[in-house]
Amino acid sequence: MNIPSANAPLPRIVILGAGRSASAAIAHLYAKGQGEAQLEVYDLSAAAIEGLKAAMPRIRAQVLSLSDAEATRGVISGAHTVISLLPADMHVAIAEQCIALGANLITPSYASAAMLALHQRAAEAGATIVNELGLDPGIDHMSTMEIVERLKAEGAEIESYKSWCGGLVSPQSDTNPWHYKISWNPQNVVRAGADGALYRLDGNTTLVPYHRLFAETEAVRAQGMEPLEGYYNRNSVPYISRYGLEGASTFLRGTLRYPGYCDGWHQLVNAGLTNSGIE
Repeated sequence: MNIPSANAPLPRIVILGAGRSASAAIAHLYAKGQGEAQLEVYDLSAAAIEGLKAAMPRIRAQVLSLSDAEATRGVISGAHTVISLLPADMHVAIAEQCIALGANLITPSYASAAMLALHQRAAEAGATIVNELGLDPGIDHMSTMEIVERLKAEGAEIESYKSWCGGLVSPQSDTNPWHYKISWNPQNVVRAGADGALYRLDGNTTLVPYHRLFAETEAVRAQGMEPLEGYYNRNSVPYISRYGLEGASTFLRGTLRYPGYCDGWHQLVNAGLTNSGIE
């Protein structure tokens, strides 16, 4: 970002949501954006907002009900870029407001069909909307394309692709039998895997339903770590063409957990204890 002239107003970056997943993004922008942008954060939780103000005295943070369309429109109006760290089902409504007001939008969530349907309207309005810009999806996309493009430039043919990613509790903080700690929306933890998984294995498209997802796992070895276990992550098939890997006979994306997590979750799913979190 270019530093504006002394008389020019700073571009506004508006972050919607100050929950668990938002802390790293807010801290990064706060540290890097001084003098280049005006950072604003809005959240329903007064405790979250007060915590931000205490930790980052120069931040502009305010309590706001982000389900209030009129109030949300007010903070989006005039923004250069909006970063929505709200629950995924709220992104489309925010995107529609950004398009109407000519603001750019970033979300970390999967691009839903409803979001993709906004493409033409966004293009006509000159609003850039970027989804899947988190860890997974997000960093996995960028690291994948870096590797794929390098290998293709070297003349390689990629026959198999597997991507494993997961937010794991650090070993020194692994203090419960579940070997997991919630660092994102708890409801999304319950919903994880609810759509089952679809991937390509040895040339065949394979469907794993929800009730089998946490039972059909793979052992995965990561450098410098004890073996982890991975379960298949949602629908991998659309990414085959997006990554330009139509020739790969195996293509799958998966989520990593410590051993024992998937077995425990499999029991909960088949006992029906996760149903309340699934629409």
